[in-house]
Amino acid sequence: MRFNSIVFIEFLCIFFFGWSLIARKRPVALWYLVIASWIFYGYAAWWFVPVLVGTATVDWALARAMERVPERKKALLVISCVSNIGVLFGFKYLGFFAQTMDGIFGLGLSVPKIVLPIGISFYTFQSMSYVIDVYRGKIEPTKSWLEFLAVVSLFAHLVAGPIVRVSKILPQIQALKKPSPAEMWIGLDLICVGFFKKIVLADRLGGFSDLVYRDPHPGGLAAVLATLAFAFQIYFDFSGYTDIARGLARWLGLDFGLNFNHPYSAIGMADFWSRWHISLTSWVRDYLYIPLGGNREGTAKMYRNMWICMILSGLWHGANWTFVVWGAIHAAFLMLERLTDWPKKLSKTPTGSMLGVALTFLMVCFGWVFFRSESVGQAFGVLRAMVSRPWSLTAETSTDLVALCILMGAIAFELKTVAQRMCLLALRPLPLPALAIRNGVLLALCIVAPGSPRAFIYFQF
Repeated sequence: MRFNSIVFIEFLCIFFFGWSLIARKRPVALWYLVIASWIFYGYAAWWFVPVLVGTATVDWALARAMERVPERKKALLVISCVSNIGVLFGFKYLGFFAQTMDGIFGLGLSVPKIVLPIGISFYTFQSMSYVIDVYRGKIEPTKSWLEFLAVVSLFAHLVAGPIVRVSKILPQIQALKKPSPAEMWIGLDLICVGFFKKIVLADRLGGFSDLVYRDPHPGGLAAVLATLAFAFQIYFDFSGYTDIARGLARWLGLDFGLNFNHPYSAIGMADFWSRWHISLTSWVRDYLYIPLGGNREGTAKMYRNMWICMILSGLWHGANWTFVVWGAIHAAFLMLERLTDWPKKLSKTPTGSMLGVALTFLMVCFGWVFFRSESVGQAFGVLRAMVSRPWSLTAETSTDLVALCILMGAIAFELKTVAQRMCLLALRPLPLPALAIRNGVLLALCIVAPGSPRAFIYFQF
């Protein structure tokens, strides 16, 4: 069930009407939340639900077993990691692995195409990190299977994140409280902005980007504009989803935390990753980079760990060599940044800071070419078009002037943040009447926006 669909709006109306009646009646409220989340998730395919419940139940049981038989904690942790990675590998990477092995060794391997359960990369990471936290003694295992299911199954974050830590949300689920009027308004504001980002900005930019990337011989200017369009499309698409998820969480009395912090105002790739998909970045840092040794075992191993983490982060996004290359590109840029310390040097002056923001954005866009392309060959074709073909729009793409106007608007939408950062300014919160008017305008623009609804990009991950 997509957030940007009529059936989801109907689901929300029914859900929150019932929630208003039973929110304080435990465990009825938790069962209501879990079953509603299963209905939301199973709307795409009913068999997604048993996969989700099975994964969560195994990890809940393993965490409980760690408390009863602490001498076997390490073995139980291994079982959790193997089961979660095994489920993820079986659904997401088995075909890619078989195809790769067949290409290298000519083994004649053939794997039937398997439908990927929506959001499996998110909830397996969430569930596995809970067991790791119990193993490390950072959280006590919950005795309530229902409470754990309520966290993992929660419809607000289930299909495209953020990767909310169980240690953060479980205490909030255990002490569910009615949100205050201020929290309700914050939630509404996040939801309206999220829908605007997705429907008005991301979907319109996506149409233009798709048109150019489908062209086997795009013009140079078209390739550049399409890549810029995709850069803002994926940002507004994913941050829009996150805003909606955070807003819905506020209506439930929960706080997911920030997942995007204006990443295109970053100076340097390390700064970019501290602002982009923050929940994934922190997950990789805490559960992969630091356990591998982080930067504690010398420079060579630090770079090794960095490359491992970034390549696996790329592979997390999808079973395609384009994502592996995308991760490697970011690893190379991060290593170059460590060697030269160029962001710190440029940040000493306002002009240098602006140059640093622009340089970082260009580096990120270079990576987006591979992320967006269907194959590595297509990505190189787009890059060649940028530098070797005439900088003119084709007759077909030049007609999509609306998308180009949206692109300029999207850039302006983010430039204010860059300007504020350069000038060390802060936005004042809007008064309630102005906030209500703004949200009304945003929703009206969503309603009148042309085109059919598009699935969120991160649904496929």
